[in-house]
Order: sequence, then C-alpha cells, then structure tokens
Amino acid sequence: MDEDILHKLEGRLGPLHARQRLAIETVHEAQIFGHGLLSFHIENWYPVHSVVRNALKLTGLYWRGRRNTESILVKRNDVVFKELPQLFDGFTILHLSDMHVDMNEAAMQRLIELVGDMRYDLCVLTGTIGEESWTV
Repeated sequence: MDEDILHKLEGRLGPLHARQRLAIETVHEAQIFGHGLLSFHIENWYPVHSVVRNALKLTGLYWRGRRNTESILVKRNDVVFKELPQLFDGFTILHLSDMHVDMNEAAMQRLIELVGDMRYDLCVLTGTIGEESWTV
C-alpha cells in the first residue's frame, strides 16, 4: 500500500484502527480470491482479465466506464430540524457510496483530492466498496 495513503488513513482512523481495517480487508480479499490448490476462481486466471478488458475496449465501453468512475460527485445537503438538540447543530456527515476502490486508482486519487481537506464529524461508507456490496 502507498505510504502516503496509509499515513492519511492512520490520520483519520488512528494507527490501531487503520491497521485493523487493513487486516480485515486482507482476510476478506483472501476469502474472495481463494487460496490453496482446490480454490480456483476464474478471476484469478490471468488471461480472463485481458479478454474482458479488450472486449470492453473494442465496444468503447471500457473508456466510458473509466470516465464514469472518475466523475465523482460531491453534493451538500443541509437538513434542518426544528427540535434538533444544540449538540448536533452543525454536525456534518460525509457519505461515500459505491466507491469501487479496487477498480480505478485514478478515481480514488480524485476522491482523496475532493474530500482530503473536508471537515466532518462522521464518515459513512455504503454501497459497492470493492467486489461485494456491503454497508459499514
């Protein structure tokens, strides 16, 4: 993992939680991609990647998909409640959805640029984070 990204992750989560999160992702990746001689997964067969990539390039869908993943939308929604406790006045939630972090490093770098200086009280990750849909 890029040391700069690790440093930023540790800055947001703290060293202990950042390393725990990375350990969870490592275990999850092993479950998805399999390990051992009897765990064959088609996505691990190297030629499959190039066949799919080239087919998408021939149809033009590859470049369209790359552009779509790099078009990150930042939207601000202000929510007003009449009886909001004073403690929550100005409370900010950063919601990141459908990031597909394993698909496009350029999109993740763009995301870092967009949210890197943002100040928020809570960050929520939902949707398709990697290969499976889940909510944290």
